[in-house]
Amino acid sequence: MAMPNDGGPAFPALFGGEAFKPGMTLRDYFAAQAMQSIVSVLNKGIRAPDIPLMVQDAYAIADAMLAQRERK
Repeated sequence: MAMPNDGGPAFPALFGGEAFKPGMTLRDYFAAQAMQSIVSVLNKGIRAPDIPLMVQDAYAIADAMLAQRERK
């Protein structure tokens, strides 16, 4: 199975003229931001069985955001 587009580094930096990929990818950053919204809607009472579905939804949103960026 092919790895989805990860969008590259979320916070790229240059060191000595060469790109360095610190930390998370843009896909992970988008998913983390989406997860904040998903959790805030649920407010309190998150149950463990719901977590895998929330993660799946967060990455689906991130993938859609990356796909939209490619349509420019």
